[in-house]
Amino acid sequence: MPGSGVVEVIGIALLRVRYLSKHLLGTLAQ
Repeated sequence: MPGSGVVEVIGIALLRVRYLSKHLLGTLAQ
């Protein structure tokens, strides 16, 4: 599957966005 690498990169990027958004929301809440 040639597209498996792309899917993996997209998955990692989504996890990073989730983590960053949670962190930003936490800092804004304070």
